[in-house]
Amino acid sequence: MDKKYNNILCIDMSWVVIRNFHASNKAVVDPEDYDDISGLLETTDEDGNKVYQDYKKLNTSVLQSILKVVREYNYEYKLVFLFDRGSYKYRDKKKFTKYKSNRTYDEKFQCCWKSLDYLKDFLPTIMSCYSIQIPGVEADDLGMYYSVNSDRCILYSSDKDWLQSVTKTTELHRPVKGAIEINTYADVFESNELVRTPEDFALLKSLEGDTSDVIEALPKDVRKTFGNLKNEDIIKLYKDSPSELDIELFEWISSNFQLSRLDHILEDTETQVLIKQIEEENIEKYIGNQNDVQMLQVLSSSDINFLTYFLGVLGKYNRLHN
Repeated sequence: MDKKYNNILCIDMSWVVIRNFHASNKAVVDPEDYDDISGLLETTDEDGNKVYQDYKKLNTSVLQSILKVVREYNYEYKLVFLFDRGSYKYRDKKKFTKYKSNRTYDEKFQCCWKSLDYLKDFLPTIMSCYSIQIPGVEADDLGMYYSVNSDRCILYSSDKDWLQSVTKTTELHRPVKGAIEINTYADVFESNELVRTPEDFALLKSLEGDTSDVIEALPKDVRKTFGNLKNEDIIKLYKDSPSELDIELFEWISSNFQLSRLDHILEDTETQVLIKQIEEENIEKYIGNQNDVQMLQVLSSSDINFLTYFLGVLGKYNRLHN
């Protein structure tokens, strides 16, 4: 089967923006440095004191991270920016009420959401790239789509769930503690006898649970009830002889499996059509490098020294990928 994409690098943008949000002191600025503070966001710090945030400062931090990635990968890959937009399409929170219920965000995170919304629309105007957000679909679902449809793909995220999308032509590169952890198909699916397919990966997560997503592990008392079956035995039965599993155990696995698997999108032709439409819109939006005046509308006024470097890297990237 001919693949749709080649040499693409898919970036988990929600993770990038939130990481830079914390790295930039939550984009808090001194209002005394501004002639006009009408564009700043007013909020409070942990002590209840009034503070101001500049989402453009966060934009600059995120753009610096993107340029760093472009240079580290020697301008070789076309960038695909993947954005979360809820989870209800494949993981209905009315049914799965606990899913990601631990993720709460106070008013300070409004700065994050404003930056995410702005960058989603802005990036395809200055870069030959795709910037994809689909209502109800998470970034790791989109990563699975691009992975399966690519001849050569790198997924760039710290989230281990993206391991499920690794193929013989797709690697997951996880920035961890200042280094890049490279995960290949051999690492994920050939070195572990229990995990041979993406389905196995999702089923194992279904049994072991995931505290970060609030997916509960199979309780020890339930496992004991069914003879303390090992994970590999349960997975084998679920895949090969599901009728031999107790109904309670089968339903537990099935419920968690729906939360854990990323391949829903491969059967979702409606979403695939939307992705192609957005890609075409991205191509139409692209107008090449902005001039200094236009760029200052995106960056904080204190970041003017960043412009020359930014436009230089951007120009080289676009010449190679336009």
